[in-house]
Amino acid sequence: MIKNNILKVITYILDKIIPKKKRIVFSSFPDLSDNAFALFSFMVSDKRLIEYSFIWLLQKETKKYPELQNRANILFVKKNSVRGFYLYLSSIVVFYTHGLYKNIVSFNNKKRINLWHGMPFKKVGILEDNFMGAIPSQDKLIVTSQKCAQIYAKPKNILEKNILPLGQSRNDFLKKETFFFKNKGIDLSQYKKIISWLPTYKKSNFDSRIDGVFDENKIGFLKRAELKILNSYLLDKKILLILKLHPMDALNKEVFDSLKNILIIRNKDLEDCQEQLYPILGLSDALITDFSSVFIDYLLLDKPIAFDLADFESYNKSRGFLFDDPKKLLIGNHLYNYNDLIVFLNNIYEEIDEYREERILVKNMFHKNCDFDSSRRITDWMLNELI
Repeated sequence: MIKNNILKVITYILDKIIPKKKRIVFSSFPDLSDNAFALFSFMVSDKRLIEYSFIWLLQKETKKYPELQNRANILFVKKNSVRGFYLYLSSIVVFYTHGLYKNIVSFNNKKRINLWHGMPFKKVGILEDNFMGAIPSQDKLIVTSQKCAQIYAKPKNILEKNILPLGQSRNDFLKKETFFFKNKGIDLSQYKKIISWLPTYKKSNFDSRIDGVFDENKIGFLKRAELKILNSYLLDKKILLILKLHPMDALNKEVFDSLKNILIIRNKDLEDCQEQLYPILGLSDALITDFSSVFIDYLLLDKPIAFDLADFESYNKSRGFLFDDPKKLLIGNHLYNYNDLIVFLNNIYEEIDEYREERILVKNMFHKNCDFDSSRRITDWMLNELI
């Protein structure tokens, strides 16, 4: 405690005396991803910011994105380095998704903008009942609607007036072109439908925490043997199932059989191709998830959603939700077993969407803007209010 307090004082003094330059800093988990990367991609092309330099604070050095690293106004630096810390302190604005430098409070002219990495549905971080971690240090928090702002303001670590419903930058990428499949040698024209399945993690690969029911021999409610049966169905219907594992999922360490119509994607697969997840998600015809907040983003596409609720009660007891009756907001097919999944997939194949009107109501609750233009909105706000 004493050491941390001393570090806070030193940081405060350094941040006060180090001159601020026209630098905009970004940080994300994983590196070069999510809301921070989407916003960065917009800003580096914005002529209004031609006099600014852009700094990426990374967990580890990378040779990825050489076309960016070769630009004079872009710098990739290790976060845990003296140089990285100096660039952070000398910047005029900082955007991050998962906190930065253990959320040490800096001098009050530092503009720390928390882009976060998902809108509130399940209890996470400071929204958990028995939260014991560090309280995020932030000047502003970006959300997608006033309802979300009210939820994030409840812990009282940030005033509601400092929570801005400008939208998540990564949602702009739902309409962005992707070359992921071309780089993988996959011809999408051979498929009649493409389904994305994004389960949230039940066991973290960073600690021993388990929420809901974790089984290394399953993905969601599906056993490995059922994956093979499912693949036969998908082959017959010419459906491609893209199964993207959460970057914190312990299943990332597991080896799964190669299946022709089930493509399992890990974050490394995206990094190797220098691609982002949301352009891939955007071209799918439907989404399967469970309690991941990705469904809130996917509402913008006005496409069918199904929810794996097989361990709903267990997850509710361990992690919990922010709404009294969360199932009412999970508009779409509720899946508990393999047969439920096939019913949903048949509906997608036949282009049956019976939940559209209800989905729109939930979308309007979670999204103030539905225009896939959040990066521009955040940039306009930054130029008008901060710099």
